[in-house]
Amino acid sequence: MPLPLPIVAPLEPDFAYCDQFYGQPSLTDCNLAGDRLPYGYTAVSYEAGHGPGPGLQISQVINVGTCQISLARAGPAHWSSDIEDIIHYQIVPEEVREMAGWVIGHFVQATGLGGFVTRNISNVISYVTRPGSNLSPDSYPQSSGFYTLTVSNQRGEDIYPGNYNPEVGRAVYSGVFDEWALYRDLGVQNNPFQNELLLFGYNWDAMERGSANTWFSYVARPMEEMTYQCDSSLGHPEHIDCNKLQYSQLGYPSDTLSIQPGKDISLKSGTCGIVISALVVVVLQWEQITTAVNELIEICVNNPTSTSLGGKAFWGSQSPVSLGGSGGKWKRNITTLNALPPSVNITLSQATRRRVR
Repeated sequence: MPLPLPIVAPLEPDFAYCDQFYGQPSLTDCNLAGDRLPYGYTAVSYEAGHGPGPGLQISQVINVGTCQISLARAGPAHWSSDIEDIIHYQIVPEEVREMAGWVIGHFVQATGLGGFVTRNISNVISYVTRPGSNLSPDSYPQSSGFYTLTVSNQRGEDIYPGNYNPEVGRAVYSGVFDEWALYRDLGVQNNPFQNELLLFGYNWDAMERGSANTWFSYVARPMEEMTYQCDSSLGHPEHIDCNKLQYSQLGYPSDTLSIQPGKDISLKSGTCGIVISALVVVVLQWEQITTAVNELIEICVNNPTSTSLGGKAFWGSQSPVSLGGSGGKWKRNITTLNALPPSVNITLSQATRRRVR
């Protein structure tokens, strides 16, 4: 009688992701498919050859009824589509069973949906955060590779998520951001990870499920800067209220503020309100926020060439300052424009005054 699959949680930075994109495989079929995975605590050789699309895929796919379990090698090593060599990787079968057990137990059984889990994604994070690493896709070493195990209903369009799924792009970006933040907190003027932060941030932003965009794309693109974009749809906050917000709602310059994804921070004074959000967990000094808010107010609210407008501060390849169509675009040659890291956004808008009865 087959042994039950072990259910072992992935250790950070590895992670698991559940989504309806992977279909609704039958739990019975997935348990039967899991029974067919090999046993053993000694590493064995798995072959990798070309699968659907560019790149090399490990030839470990098990299909039972509505359920498919697929193990894939991820990362840009040997990514060129003209490579025909079969490459062998050493993997411990019990680790594969642990990965399958977690996805089936926590996703298929608990939610009815498929998903995937990563293993050894720290390999690629270590490589991209190593000073001097060549980030051209054809220069990544085999040691930077990692694995994904996907459980789907065989019709899932993303059974090789390690290269294409945006959640992997998020994980790689987060690893680079952590290194960037260490140097920022030390007060280093020229952060050695600034270019890497922009590269992987851009790649993550460009990724969409079902597309060929990867987290390791290396395409020439305009240098990105922080954009201050005025927008009439955000209303017309009054300058005096925005000044009050600056002096009454913002923290001391040297104090820090932690921002988490999905947990926006909202501040308000009279007709002026701001919302601070982040794509990843980030700790900022209030001085950075105060600087960016001040720039946004001066550009959009207190601009002498246009009426008061709300606006947004974010990173992108657009012109650094946009007046929302009422005065063209212009740029001030000051470093404070890039006060925030690429993962943080600020929105300034007209707030509704409280009625006094």
